[in-house]
Amino acid sequence: MSLTIFNSIITAFKFLTILPLGGYLPDERAIGKSIVFFPFVGITIGGILYISDYLLSTIFTRSVVDALLITVLVIITGGLHIDGFADTVDGIAGGKNPQDRLRIMKESNIGAVGVSCVVLLLLIKYSALLSIIEVQKGGALLMAPMISRWSQVQAICMGKSAREDGLGRIFIENGSAVKFLFATAFVTSMTIFVLPLIKVLLLLAIIFIISLIFLVFFNRMFNGVTGDAIGSVSEINEVIVLLVLLAMQ
Repeated sequence: MSLTIFNSIITAFKFLTILPLGGYLPDERAIGKSIVFFPFVGITIGGILYISDYLLSTIFTRSVVDALLITVLVIITGGLHIDGFADTVDGIAGGKNPQDRLRIMKESNIGAVGVSCVVLLLLIKYSALLSIIEVQKGGALLMAPMISRWSQVQAICMGKSAREDGLGRIFIENGSAVKFLFATAFVTSMTIFVLPLIKVLLLLAIIFIISLIFLVFFNRMFNGVTGDAIGSVSEINEVIVLLVLLAMQ
């Protein structure tokens, strides 16, 4: 593995998780290359959830374990995507035009609409996870974080930046069709170990279409996408993956 690839993987983990990975400070080139490794970070998070589920299940009941798994998921990501989801909702709910919405999204306080939507999102995520049958739960824990991070790659590679500054702009300017195809190949090859091919294609097609719809919607709301909007796509698609898997049971 070349040093550049290794740095890009470390960069992806540093942006998407709170895992302690030293004081390495990525440059813009490493940030741009890290996009393709987002799904790898996602399945690593899924692996942590899988192990946590195995250990916690020896002590607690299913409902308690699933609540703790949602908590672990929020902690591992540092609440980054949840915060982006709340800011995006607040911007959409409170802004009158794209500039006003972007201004609201930069405010440090979370509004009542944002808090309400976060609570509902976590409640749906918990309920969906709790409803998935035990034999399929491990696969769901692995796939949901991975496929949702894949949707981040799609938003980055197919979106345009709504801001002239910020990390979101750096990611978006470094997005490309090749990176999205690499990420798609990785996600497909991993998911096929858990689901039959026809269900893999159906699941990925649903997430792809939902992400496209959000990109169109964000273009209307913000004149593009931001880091917060990309995070909100990930949070929503994480729930959608669980709901689709639940429907496929």
